[in-house]
Amino acid sequence: MGSLWGGAHTFTESPYDQLWLLDGGFKRDSFVYYGSWEEDNSIVYRITTNTATVSKFLAPFTPIKANYVLLKVQLSAPDAAYNALKANAPQGMLPPDDFKSALGDKNFMTAEPWAGFRGSEIREFVRNNESKILIEKREYNTMRVYTIVWAPNGDRC
Repeated sequence: MGSLWGGAHTFTESPYDQLWLLDGGFKRDSFVYYGSWEEDNSIVYRITTNTATVSKFLAPFTPIKANYVLLKVQLSAPDAAYNALKANAPQGMLPPDDFKSALGDKNFMTAEPWAGFRGSEIREFVRNNESKILIEKREYNTMRVYTIVWAPNGDRC
């Protein structure tokens, strides 16, 4: 007889379905933008869960881990990346307006515990742009890190 947690994890070729493996309530988790920087002619947004502290406490006893998302938008200009997200992401998932002026500053943070958005909005974004997205998931101790690479123009990725 397999374990409850092992049986709940299945593999599929679709990045949308990979995002929905049982990951400690990812779809109900709350996220905030925590920083951004330029890398490889792309803009990377660091999106962090609001429940990281609780998740890290529970991780040794349960399969729950803190979820982190690195959203790499394959456009070289910060304004272009922001505008592409504005045109393609759910309204609640958009970075705060003040992020536009802070791009490139790895230390910039706009994390506000009650101003987050749900993992379900990330799911909607991935579903709507699935043909232009690659997802990698890695687990480190008490963290689960998703790297979502998005080519809005469909020419890379």
